[in-house]
Amino acid sequence: MANDGDYLERLWAEVINLDPDGKWIDTCVKQCRERSYAGTFGECAGALDRLRKCGASMEDLGRVCRFVRYETCFGTLYNLGDPGLEKGKVAGLHEKILASNPQTRKGRAFEPEFFDALWEMISPDDDGEWLADLAKKKSGDAPFDDTGAAVKLLMKQGATARELGGVAAWHRFDACFHTLRLLQAVGIKTTEEADGLYELLLGADPSGKEGRPGSWPPAQKKSGKALPAKEDSEPLWRLRPAQALDFSPDEKTVVVAGASGPVRLVDLATGEERRSCEGLKVHIYRIAFSPDGRQVTAGKIHKELTVCDSATGKLIHKLKRTDDEISSLIYAPTGEIVCASWHRQIFVWDSRSGKELPALTVGEDDSMVYDVAFSTDGRKCAALWFGIESGKTRVTIWSWPDRKQLLEFMVPEESKTLARVPGQPVFAVADAESGVLFFDANTGKRVDVIKSKEIDRVAFTPDGKHFVTTDPGNDALIIWNAKTKKEIRRLDGVDSCTEMAISTGGRYLGAITSRGALVWNLSALLQST
Repeated sequence: MANDGDYLERLWAEVINLDPDGKWIDTCVKQCRERSYAGTFGECAGALDRLRKCGASMEDLGRVCRFVRYETCFGTLYNLGDPGLEKGKVAGLHEKILASNPQTRKGRAFEPEFFDALWEMISPDDDGEWLADLAKKKSGDAPFDDTGAAVKLLMKQGATARELGGVAAWHRFDACFHTLRLLQAVGIKTTEEADGLYELLLGADPSGKEGRPGSWPPAQKKSGKALPAKEDSEPLWRLRPAQALDFSPDEKTVVVAGASGPVRLVDLATGEERRSCEGLKVHIYRIAFSPDGRQVTAGKIHKELTVCDSATGKLIHKLKRTDDEISSLIYAPTGEIVCASWHRQIFVWDSRSGKELPALTVGEDDSMVYDVAFSTDGRKCAALWFGIESGKTRVTIWSWPDRKQLLEFMVPEESKTLARVPGQPVFAVADAESGVLFFDANTGKRVDVIKSKEIDRVAFTPDGKHFVTTDPGNDALIIWNAKTKKEIRRLDGVDSCTEMAISTGGRYLGAITSRGALVWNLSALLQST
């Protein structure tokens, strides 16, 4: 499992981000002088030699080439979808790139539309005219806004557009080659699995600056100087990239997964990755630990789930469901795996055997299930769902584990998440217009409300004394005192939160944001209030 890293993370680290010391230049010169490359990229080696002799800035040259490599990675992933591949298989594509060059190949190429599109992008005969427009780009805070200034400086130092174009051509080829090679290395097998990765590429920049000025070259660490202590409101860990998380029942591990990487178990004490799990490699949008901590289940955005042994990472089960987008994944207190999506059926599996059990079904054929939760005593299962035809949002409650429908009641239309209230026969929903609303699990009657605009997620501490809500309008999380209904703490810098989790003992708080997973020491935050 050594190669099971996140694909987009590795793409930035191994393909886009050139080494800041310029060691890539020797590799490039050597390769471009080899017989197999010389006919196509022969100008590149001579151009690099002359640029070094004339004293051109190697850092600025690296900055320009990094931009070229990013655009090539983006374009290569995009071409996997359009024009795409006839058979949809990505294995071995990187080995066929050089032989598919329209200028030198003999006969019909393998996947001609795809490779012709790649070579049009690579542009071996690059005269560099495009650099004139790039040089006009003003410096700012947008992605790669430092590239224009780098081009202008290189031109002042004697570089020509033709030379820079020749160097860029080799970088496009090299980046294209390794973009495809890494797909195979991390276990991505089909274009379906790679679908949409190009849209997520920029946000996977490991610097966290998404290609903005200052994101490259990497900042040098200063030796002999301790880092300043973090404020207690700062996250304990930032895990990039990640689009799903959950905590182990013993509160020693956080499990994360992303759109382009496998399930990874991270030690909460050290922040170090312990292991990755077999099974799904990409597009993982929901993840859950079993109540006993022995299993981790990951849910792909469409169709598939995989269940792994948390101690070894070994695959235990592969599960299938509908093609609808996943919305909720949890374990029942009795151990069953429960998965909801934008579909009227809530799928249930026996976690030991992997056998599919009878599904729970909400009332309308065109319904979308937003969320699922179990009561504190584990005897009730509730689902929050929306009927497209009726335009109504409801909560349906079943007894558990015998699954008899007990109750159904209306909630505000903008309700999107559902949570149990520990120690009480109550469920809470987060409503973007009204705030947090509390409903009696036995009667469906509203028993309380905490008014606050724009809340779309809510999670309670295990003792029920506090709860956390999102504040998307201000990119923040808010910690509340459940008894006084007063806001007691605000955590800023939490943009586009799509998921929250509080660990079983209440020690940790986790959130998925546009820049990955954030984990706080919630106990410390509450003690300092």
